[in-house]
Amino acid sequence: MTNDGRVDPLWFDSWRGVLFASARVLSAVEPRLQEHSGISLAFLDVLGRLYDAPEGKLRMQELQQRSLFTRSGMTRLVDRMEAAGLVRYETSNYARPGHACIYNLITWAQGEYAAFGNGAHRHRGGERSWNVRRVDRYEERVLAGESATSGSERLSGWEREVERVSLGLRRTAGVRPGIAGAALLAAPAGDRLIAAGVIAVGDDRIRVTRPLLGDEVARAVLALDPIEC
Repeated sequence: MTNDGRVDPLWFDSWRGVLFASARVLSAVEPRLQEHSGISLAFLDVLGRLYDAPEGKLRMQELQQRSLFTRSGMTRLVDRMEAAGLVRYETSNYARPGHACIYNLITWAQGEYAAFGNGAHRHRGGERSWNVRRVDRYEERVLAGESATSGSERLSGWEREVERVSLGLRRTAGVRPGIAGAALLAAPAGDRLIAAGVIAVGDDRIRVTRPLLGDEVARAVLALDPIEC
């Protein structure tokens, strides 16, 4: 802008050039991307946002806010991604068949995994532990042949059961009710979630059917009164 409030022609031309150049590049790139990978720039944008997000998960509203190409039609875009074979194997993650993240699936099933790197977590023999967070401390311990573990915890029977249900509900396959799941279904909160279509029960499994409300389900599970396991 000039001092008298008018748009500087040089500034305007510069930004117009940037926009036109970007449009030309994208129009040339997208057909090649579609030809070689079978996905559009909009698909790639969503997958990239999920890749960059903490734990690879975003709510639909967050996807809309961060997307470069699709804002008003994000739900329809996600539906097309599923139809194109990018299968939702968790309530907010997608992958082609056979390419789901193994680490995520192991974690949600309370499986065992190792920890490599600063701040990384491991799970062995029912005990969960984590490495020191600072890179320099991690490097110092490893080079000295010392353990990089910073802390650990072992959950009680009820805590593990609540965790099993909470984590299992992150998968589209759902989770077997068990003690905690049965308690959820018997609780007023469970009745409300079923009535609202947030969770469904079938084939001896509980599933989250409205992923954007998955946090509500998790809170309901965590609020259950402890039961001896």
